[in-house]
Amino acid sequence: MEYYSVYYAKHIDHSPNIDPEVIMVMKNLKAIEKPKDDSFVYKYKDSYLYDYRYFKVKKLNKKSRYKELESYIEFNTENDKFEYIDFVNHARTQFRFNNAYKIEHVKKNDGSDVSLRKVNEKRVKQEIRDILQPIIDVQPKPQVNLQWLFNWMYGDYFK
Repeated sequence: MEYYSVYYAKHIDHSPNIDPEVIMVMKNLKAIEKPKDDSFVYKYKDSYLYDYRYFKVKKLNKKSRYKELESYIEFNTENDKFEYIDFVNHARTQFRFNNAYKIEHVKKNDGSDVSLRKVNEKRVKQEIRDILQPIIDVQPKPQVNLQWLFNWMYGDYFK
């Protein structure tokens, strides 16, 4: 189910405030298909002692000779439940999303807080989506359609 989760997420009814494909990419990053190029760096960390894990996707700047970091998205879980997402954009501004996929706080690269009123949450979510789109695009269609099972497992979560 994890391998095809992004495909199934594309077809589930959901709240307009949440992006099931983005959540499934980050939640199942270890198991899903990934693009076969060098524009991303993936990092996985599991701590079985504390039942904590995080997955990180780093987007590299392909235009630069040194391929420095462009942005990254970190997905954190505890007890197999989604806790938060940290997104750091190209300007090194950090956005923390809570488990309802809402921005909780924002910090500039100098560590100062940014008022949530000044943040366009929809634009930030679209930026995350744009970064992860190449990963979403390579997800295969399952040979056996288990959409009903996925809907049963995640239907309440995405509403």
